[in-house]
Amino acid sequence: MSAITVLREGSGPEILLVHGGASPETTWGALRPLAARWTLAFAYRRGYPPSPPGDHDFDIDAVDLAPLFDSHPHVVAHSYGALGVLIAAATRPEDLRSLTLIEPALYFVAPRDPDVERLAQLGDAVLGQGLDADRRCSESFFALPALRTSTTGRCPRRWLAGCAAPTGAARPAKPGRRSSPSVRPGFPRSWPRGITRPRPSESATRSRPSWQPNGGSAEGRGISWPTHLDSPSSSSASSPRISLPVMEIVRREDRQTFVTADGSSIRELAGVPSGNSANQSLAEAVVPPGGTTIAHYHHQTEEIYLFTAGSGRMRLGEKERAVQAGDCVVIPPGVPHKLWAEEPGPLVLLCCCAPPYSHEDTVLLED
Repeated sequence: MSAITVLREGSGPEILLVHGGASPETTWGALRPLAARWTLAFAYRRGYPPSPPGDHDFDIDAVDLAPLFDSHPHVVAHSYGALGVLIAAATRPEDLRSLTLIEPALYFVAPRDPDVERLAQLGDAVLGQGLDADRRCSESFFALPALRTSTTGRCPRRWLAGCAAPTGAARPAKPGRRSSPSVRPGFPRSWPRGITRPRPSESATRSRPSWQPNGGSAEGRGISWPTHLDSPSSSSASSPRISLPVMEIVRREDRQTFVTADGSSIRELAGVPSGNSANQSLAEAVVPPGGTTIAHYHHQTEEIYLFTAGSGRMRLGEKERAVQAGDCVVIPPGVPHKLWAEEPGPLVLLCCCAPPYSHEDTVLLED
């Protein structure tokens, strides 16, 4: 059980929202409409009522946040809150469905970059001094997320008040900060596009922080990099190996249905919204007895229909054929298609899309 307060709204798969220096309401308030489809879990870090008072320290945050992973949530963290989330995630990587970091204070990723160094200086001043920070420094810090100052050129007091809570917080860039979670060998890892994994020879000579397992300390930065990522046993210089999380089993009946653009009832089993697939999607579609879908096509997506129950007709391009349970049809991108379900039962099919289905990629050909 976590020592901090979590307020939940909505229903559906859970998204754990971890704020930074600003309050949960300020950070995540605009997301509330998503509660129609998701359970939004607003975590209140220490010092933000109704959670108890306490030091603003990412190591303490990690201890508070780790128990919240019991529900296997999607996790979204902002700014300072991302640091504690990363430390906690390293100890329980298999318990997260997905992890999204927004403006994290990971200064070590771009060492000696002048813009990053300037951000670190501004952040340290605001975290360390709060309302006592130099006004120009505070205004520069608040200008980063496109918050404009008033017509007088001064920062409104209500913005500066947001600095009061984290005053004296542990600074991400402070040398000698500790980070000592136990990192297990199964830590999942992947390398984002645009980032080239350093070769072992480079890793041996590059000076960068390391995250030592079993009580080691971070060197030079507030958060550190798992050392076993550079281990020859975990990857090779020419082809980095990606270790996936443990198997996740999705139950069909646990997925909520919604009506998609073509008019069919959809139950998504895998895909981007579900957080368990990035390159394709799989959904069960149901066309009611005597019903039809709206003729449409997709700009980029190739689809595969596998009919599992019922019977009906399908038009693909200029051809129209009878379909029934057991039939499989491939639909190339750009080709119009439409379904008709015959009485007495619904026409049920599994639809696989690559790239994943999206409304934006769908062009309707009928009103």
